[in-house]
Amino acid sequence: MIGKVRTQEQCPKCGGEFKDTLKELKCPDCLTTPRNYFVDWYYKKRIKRYGFQSYGECINFLVEITNKIKEKRYDPRDYETKNSKFFRFDYFIDRWLSSRQKEVEKQKIAPSYFVKLKKYVSMFLEHFKSDDIREVFKTHRINDFYESLPSHLALKTQRNIMDCLRKIVNDAIDQELITVKPKFPKIIAPKPIIPTIDVETQDQVMQQIPEEHRPFIYIMARLGVRPAEARALQWEDVDFKKDIICIRRTFSLNTLRKITKQKKAEQIPFTTDIKEMFLSLPRSLMNNFVFTKKGKPYSESYARKLWNAACEKLGIKGVYLYAGTKHSVGDQWVNDLGESRDTLAGLFRHSNVSMTERYSRVKVETVRKILELNRHSTDTLFKQKAQLVGNENSK
Repeated sequence: MIGKVRTQEQCPKCGGEFKDTLKELKCPDCLTTPRNYFVDWYYKKRIKRYGFQSYGECINFLVEITNKIKEKRYDPRDYETKNSKFFRFDYFIDRWLSSRQKEVEKQKIAPSYFVKLKKYVSMFLEHFKSDDIREVFKTHRINDFYESLPSHLALKTQRNIMDCLRKIVNDAIDQELITVKPKFPKIIAPKPIIPTIDVETQDQVMQQIPEEHRPFIYIMARLGVRPAEARALQWEDVDFKKDIICIRRTFSLNTLRKITKQKKAEQIPFTTDIKEMFLSLPRSLMNNFVFTKKGKPYSESYARKLWNAACEKLGIKGVYLYAGTKHSVGDQWVNDLGESRDTLAGLFRHSNVSMTERYSRVKVETVRKILELNRHSTDTLFKQKAQLVGNENSK
């Protein structure tokens, strides 16, 4: 077989060179392997090809080259760096998306997130087609793509799209396909004001939900549990002795993930009313889920349907399930109970305190109460001014 498998990396532990064992490149002392590979071979001149992610992929490529040379089918123009398929955007992005699919299978990323990635990738392909990534991943080309985005897209959506493209560029750098990182436009998306409701309104909504489905909504509205986490809750997660539930699973679309959004399990204490609710629930013979409909866990669409139907009966508009439960609980803890942002971050199991800022905004009614407390001094000031004006006018 013509050519060799190589890498530009050194062992991350000892700094030594990787040795070719004819099965893999490996550090003989630390047994580590590189992340990126390249191959070189000689045909009238030395040729290098970068961008491989495994030893086996390199071997397959070299076998292909060897066979073409033996069969006199080898055309060096097919392997010139300038025309290499490895640098074509469509080829690169197809491999990149396949890697993300593998991450879904390994539960490193959520299926719902992968659906968004596929949508963004289709936009990239439409714009960049099969252009050379060394030309595509330059600042002026990145800006051209950004300016081509439809104006009706929300700024947050535009930022998500560009963040995805930034990730793709960074991966190309990691694979040593490009060396210079382009500049990306800075997109500042305003934080939306999320509509929330108070405890009394939550209770009214729950009264409109059929009794057999009410516990499912109740746990979200009282403990701030995410809808996907409530759907994934199983009986082994409920500890009646310690009065706690363990949030260790979640749903992404209709796929059960054995990991939460924050990538860690968390314990939440529950109160007497929650305990009584758990004790009153029947257990499904078909599976171990706490909240079920006909023996199966609730679907995302049915959960929203329950909430929306109840809100419609009460004339409540614009408050969707997540806002009416988790977001509303956060608002109540801040504005009614006076909990600090740090405390709220702990209660909501946020890995980043900045995630809690959306709940830290003081409600209009809270501001109104503060203003009412200070109204007396303001009223006195205006009364005194009115008296002075009146005395001047009577003269």
